[in-house]
Amino acid sequence: MGGVLSAGMGVCGVSATVAASPVVQAKSTEIAYTIGTILLWGVFMMFLFPAIGRLLDMGPVEFGAWAGTGILNSAQVAGAALAFQPDGIETLKVAEVFNITRVLILPIIVLWLAFWYVKREATAEKVNIRKVIIGKFPVFVFGFILLFALSTTGVFAPAEHYKGEYFDNEAYFLSETLLQDSEIAVLRAEADKLRRAERTAALARLIENSKDHVDRG
Repeated sequence: MGGVLSAGMGVCGVSATVAASPVVQAKSTEIAYTIGTILLWGVFMMFLFPAIGRLLDMGPVEFGAWAGTGILNSAQVAGAALAFQPDGIETLKVAEVFNITRVLILPIIVLWLAFWYVKREATAEKVNIRKVIIGKFPVFVFGFILLFALSTTGVFAPAEHYKGEYFDNEAYFLSETLLQDSEIAVLRAEADKLRRAERTAALARLIENSKDHVDRG
C-alpha cells in the first residue's frame, strides 16, 4: 500500500499507481484505494486551487506551475487551469507542461521500487530485476517523449504558430489580427456591459496591445 500510494501521490497520479503496482505486488483493493484517493483529491483541488490563485493574485505562469505540480490527474489539472483563466490558454499550457513532465520521473520510481521491495520486504518473493525492467517498464513514457519532440518541431501546429514562445503566443495572434480604430471604438463603447472584472481587464489588454502594435507599425 505504501509503495503504490507514495508513487501515485508523489509522481503523476493514476499512471504511477498502475505502473508501480506489479513491482510491489499490490493487491487490487490497495490499487483501488490509491486511485480513489488521487481522484478525490483532484476533484476538491479543481475548485479550491482557482479560488486560492485569485485570492493570491497569481499570474498564468505562477498558477500553472502550482496547479501542474500540486494536482495529480492531467484532466483535473486542465480543469483547474481553465477555471482560473477561462478566456485564455496560457495557464493551461504551463500547467500541463509541469504535469506531464512529472511522468518522466516514473521510470526512475518504478526501478527504484523494484530494488526497494526486494531489499526491504523480508516476505517478498524473489524478484528478477532484469525481468522487472523489461516487463514492467512504463513504455508509454516513450510515447510522451516522442509527442513532446514532435510538438516542439511544430508538427501539430500551423506554420510559425508558436515562433518559439511556448508560454505566450498572444503577440503572434495580435500581429495577424490587429484591431482597426473603428473596431477599438466599438469595443470601448460596449465595455461597460461586461460584468466580470477579469473579462473587463482582458478587453483592456486587447485594446492596449492593439494600440501598441499600431504605434510600432
